[in-house]
Amino acid sequence: NRNEMNLNLDGTISHKINLGKKLQPTAALRLQLGHFWQQFDPETMPLGYDLSSGMPTAIDTARGYFAFNPSLSAALSGFQMHVGLTGAFDYFTDPRDLAFYIFPDVTITRNFLRESLGLTLGAVGNVAPVSWNAVRLKNPYTMPDAESRLTRHYDFFAQARYSITRKLQFNLKASYNLWYDYLAFMLADNYML
Repeated sequence: NRNEMNLNLDGTISHKINLGKKLQPTAALRLQLGHFWQQFDPETMPLGYDLSSGMPTAIDTARGYFAFNPSLSAALSGFQMHVGLTGAFDYFTDPRDLAFYIFPDVTITRNFLRESLGLTLGAVGNVAPVSWNAVRLKNPYTMPDAESRLTRHYDFFAQARYSITRKLQFNLKASYNLWYDYLAFMLADNYML
């Protein structure tokens, strides 16, 4: 028997700061909490399952993560800027150890030619949990005690938007992405397709 219960909370608080007509920044704080309770008992697997196939002992654990993202958005000298950072506490990958990560959250846009051409540069990052349910949805043939870990990702991008009319526009985007502890699958020695 394998059980997983999940609680997710996600919220944003924002406030517009009055610094004159030209500069009206908005400060925001986004909070994310993910908490998981996982239980696994190999003795209750379905009939026909070989308990001597390297199955671990019972698992009963709580794991999770907490991320916060303070940011400031403003227009200054023709630039639209969003500047912040994301910090994440990880007790999901190893519930006995608390890790901390910092990610960029920066996007800068500049419009040209009476706003028909827009150029954007950005660097953003965050975390995403790879829970038992996420593994099951990607590959239902995995071992019942699939490894849970927090995937960390960084996205760096440049984008150009060109509007010919209000109803016709073209977008071009180039990006470079980094993933750590990304979900991947390997065939176990004691299983056959």
